[in-house]
Amino acid sequence: MDEAARMAAETACARDPASMASAVIVAAGDGLRMGGGVKKQFMLLDGEPILAMALKAFARAEPVGEIVLVVARGDIGFCERDILPLVAPENASGKAVSIVPGGGSRQESVACGVAASDPSYGLIAVHDGARPFIEPSAICAAIGAAAEAGASCVAVPVTDTIKAVRDGHIEHTLDREALWAAQTPQAFRREILVAALESASRSGLAATDDVALAEVIGARARIVRGSYDNIKVTAPRDLDVAKEILARRRRDALRRAAK
Repeated sequence: MDEAARMAAETACARDPASMASAVIVAAGDGLRMGGGVKKQFMLLDGEPILAMALKAFARAEPVGEIVLVVARGDIGFCERDILPLVAPENASGKAVSIVPGGGSRQESVACGVAASDPSYGLIAVHDGARPFIEPSAICAAIGAAAEAGASCVAVPVTDTIKAVRDGHIEHTLDREALWAAQTPQAFRREILVAALESASRSGLAATDDVALAEVIGARARIVRGSYDNIKVTAPRDLDVAKEILARRRRDALRRAAK
């Protein structure tokens, strides 16, 4: 998202404080693909936990009225002690931050977070706790788009050529112009996400993201163009990329401050 879009999104947030959202941050996974003894969401980037970096962005986002952090039951004490104090200085408005135990899958954990959220907020934004580089402006834009369209998804156009493959052979090449890589946050009017989760629970449907569940009940999510920096740290190579992104961002900040 360019600077003009960031400023427009942040201004829109300030103009419309009534369009508030519950932010459900999902961080209940075990991080097995990362390896080692530390879950990916708790790994450090230049001394700061990945999860804390994600939470800070939501603490700064104007239309977020509360934050519901969903973690494994055994991690609740750690998050209360070592994660939330890092977020507090960014939470100037004093929005409520709660921690609830998740379920056996990401989808179940989202449902746990939604159930624990304040129903007075008409919107819900769901974000992966292992995406540390989300910006408040993108959160604002996603929530604003969901208020208008019912649902939204932060995403970026794919840059690779994508092949459809069956039995080890290419069947056809997909039109790259029509393909976007979904990220989070994904935001919804509350009633749409609740209905989508309930429908999936009844039918046994499992999906890798929440927009896919909303599509099944007829919702159409508006694309909000995000940033290629908004990576999900899943494997060791992602941690290396994250370190490079953080170093570049800090260099850019120093250059701006020197002007």
